[in-house]
Amino acid sequence: MRWYPLTITEALLLLLVFLATGIFSRIQPYFIAPSLLPFTYVLFLFLLLLAYFPIARPADPLALARFLAVILGAIYAVMILLIEVIARHNYSWAGAVVLIGAILAPLAAGGIYHVLLGPKRPL
Repeated sequence: MRWYPLTITEALLLLLVFLATGIFSRIQPYFIAPSLLPFTYVLFLFLLLLAYFPIARPADPLALARFLAVILGAIYAVMILLIEVIARHNYSWAGAVVLIGAILAPLAAGGIYHVLLGPKRPL
């Protein structure tokens, strides 16, 4: 894996995606059943990333998707380990669902974008 050189626009849009998923993770317990929380979170992340790719229009969408999968997977693995396992002693399937979803969501969104729209085209 190589570091994907994000442009300013891509980085700012990615920050908005992270902010939106953080807000969603805080408010979703108020209107979604507890057993569905990990699945709805992964779906929301996937839909945001699916919207992210056409807006950001990366030069190499598959490289960006692989980069995001590694970065998101590492971030979520550390968060799950620290918060769920060490702090709360919660060994549930929900952490595995979110971790797998965090890795697969950018790959699926980037793959769909690449198949449908291809790499960046000049305007």
